[in-house]
Amino acid sequence: WSFGNSEQEQAPLIDNQNNIYLHAISHSYNNSKPALFSLTKYGDVNWFYPHNSRYLIGPFPESTINKWGDIYFGYDTLYCVDYKGRFNWKYNLDNHTTVPLVNDADGNIYLIKSKRFAEGVICLSRKGELLWEFLFPDGLSGGMGFESPVLGKGVMYLLSDNLIYKIE
Repeated sequence: WSFGNSEQEQAPLIDNQNNIYLHAISHSYNNSKPALFSLTKYGDVNWFYPHNSRYLIGPFPESTINKWGDIYFGYDTLYCVDYKGRFNWKYNLDNHTTVPLVNDADGNIYLIKSKRFAEGVICLSRKGELLWEFLFPDGLSGGMGFESPVLGKGVMYLLSDNLIYKIE
């Protein structure tokens, strides 16, 4: 089977029930506007969640799903929907993110926010509340080359073009 009418710039998510989640534009759904789709393993649509986040205008960050089935996605706004496509919350980023989203065992979400260059890291709770923000010092952002944060034992590591950051 096949699905969608747009180029895919990110890998799909698959949950423990073999549902597939992907961002797509489909002429058959939502008047060809962007949406997060949930598909069965046979390619049938379970549900779709339309959103206003800029899409297909450049790199769109990889989404993530937590152990409760909450799905996080976005570009200039971070959205959270549950595994049935019901809206949980959204968080305006005042700019955008292009680096894959990461979540920890508690459901906290970590993302790098950017304008022209990476400007900082934010951590949101599972409920969409800002827990903390770390802004990079001027001139130390490393440019556009940030990779997804890596988490381990209360420490976050960030790799940029030529620097590694450790945040405790």
